[in-house]
Amino acid sequence: MADPASELATWRWLKERSALSELLEVDFEAIGLHRLYGVSDLLVRHRQEIEQALFARIDDLFHQVDTVACAAMKPLGTRPLCGAPIP
Repeated sequence: MADPASELATWRWLKERSALSELLEVDFEAIGLHRLYGVSDLLVRHRQEIEQALFARIDDLFHQVDTVACAAMKPLGTRPLCGAPIP
């Protein structure tokens, strides 16, 4: 869920629009809103560790190398000034 909303909106989305209940074999109707509040609080408390673990896993899967494109250019027909300050 890349578009965060309130816990109530998330609970409604899980019950009414999501296929997660079928995929995870979980009955979100039976979970209840207050249980979702508790889980949400737990996730928020551990947000930094969760994000670090997810970013590490993504890095392991895709091995992306951060690069910066050279934006500063010399006059037409010459080579770019890589490393030059960007105006």
